[in-house]
This record gives sequence, C-alpha cells and structure tokens, in this order.
Amino acid sequence: MPVPQRLRVFLWVVCCQKLMTNLERCNCHIGLSSLCPSCFAADESIFHVLRDCHVSAKDWVLSNIRSQLSRKFRELPWPYLFISTLWHLWKGRNDLVFNNAQSNSGCICLNVDGAVSMVSNSGAIGGLLQDHYGSWISGFQKSIGKCSPFQVELWVIFTGLNYTWDQGFTILQIQSDSKDVIMMLNIVQTVGSVFPLVRAIAKLRQKRWVIDIVWVPHDGNRAADILVKLTDPSALDIIQLQSSSERLHPILHSDAHEVSFTQF
Repeated sequence: MPVPQRLRVFLWVVCCQKLMTNLERCNCHIGLSSLCPSCFAADESIFHVLRDCHVSAKDWVLSNIRSQLSRKFRELPWPYLFISTLWHLWKGRNDLVFNNAQSNSGCICLNVDGAVSMVSNSGAIGGLLQDHYGSWISGFQKSIGKCSPFQVELWVIFTGLNYTWDQGFTILQIQSDSKDVIMMLNIVQTVGSVFPLVRAIAKLRQKRWVIDIVWVPHDGNRAADILVKLTDPSALDIIQLQSSSERLHPILHSDAHEVSFTQF
C-alpha cells in the first residue's frame, strides 16, 4: 500500500496481535490495569481498542481494508484512509495513557555488524539503535575473541537482541549486511538448528515483542561498520554507547533524511 511506513508497520503489528494494549501489558506483567483507558467498561484488547470501544467504534479492520468502496480523499482509496484512521486512534490512545510522554512502543531499527581480524582471528561486534526518523538512540561494542566470520555475525545479532530487550523496546527491525546469516535465521527450523547461537537467537525471538531481521547492502550499514572498527580489542564486556562518535555524524545526518526501515 502506498502509505507511510509507520502505517504499514502498525497494520503488521495488529495482524501479529502484538499491539501493546493494557491487556497485553498486564499479560507481560508491566501494567497495573487491563481496563480500557477511554471507556473503563472492558479489558483493552486489540478487538476492543480498534472495534468495540464505544468511544472509538469503527468497522472491523478486514472488512475495510478489503472494501471496494469508491470513496476517495485526495485520490487515496478508502482502505488506505481507514488504516490511517486506525493508526491515529492508537496514537491518541497512547497520548491519553502516557500523557504525551515519550514511550518505547515505537518501531526501532538496529543496525549490526561484525568483523574478524586476519592477524589475530579475534572478532569484534557493534550495533546502534535508531528511531524511525534515523536519529541515534544508543549503541554498543564488544570484543568476542577468536571466532569465524560466520560466528561473529551471529554473535552481534544475539548480543543486539539482548541489548535491545534490556532497553525496553518491543517493535524492532534488525538490519545486517550478512546475507547468509539472515537467510539462516529466517527459516522455520531455527529452533532445532545444530548451531547453539542460532537456537539462542530463535529463543529470544519468541519473547513478547515483534522482530523482523532483514538484509541490507554494505553501504546501508556503514554506521555499524564504523562502530566495529572502533571497538577496543580488550573490551570483552559489552560497552554501551549513550552518545555517537563524531565519525558517525555524517552518516546519521544522512539517515535522518532518508527512510531507515526496509519494507516489512
């Protein structure tokens, strides 16, 4: 659909039944009440917040996105207008609950990279979190020790998942320029893989969050590549970066003016 990326992501999260409603927050033990904050008449499930609540009652999603109605606004068909309406309802609900405070419910991009020294065979990994505007959130670096190029790419995704989970984000797209690793992680049989790191990553993906792991070309992963090159070989514990290096500023400035996410 030719709509902003945030609307495609929102619809994807709805269809995955991962929308962080009050009922879902209570199920995750991070909420105090499962009631709808608009009507206080029922638990705030996905069905309730998008369809049943009398404050924001709408026809159900499928009947509208499949609608053949000829109604248009500025040449946009009705299904696109409907999805946009749902997204704004959800944004309004978040403003009500969090009083316009910044929350971690937005879609986050994690770019990761790894490298192995040809001299010492020691690996280093790095990654950075950006919001949907391409702005820096935080980053990490870590030395892995002796490993293969394949292993280092698995290590950075495993470490990045744990790091992002600890930050409290629940909607995540991981971008890596290692095509072979991405293909392996996106097959169905990862839980029974012979590689322990692949099994560990599959287990992390089963937590209560929405994750997409995609391949990007090397030019689209320059910031993570720089973080790897700046990693201290003696840093066997993860180093968390709250501010970005000056070497990253031109790349981050470029990201802030481009679409950071690939299509889900």
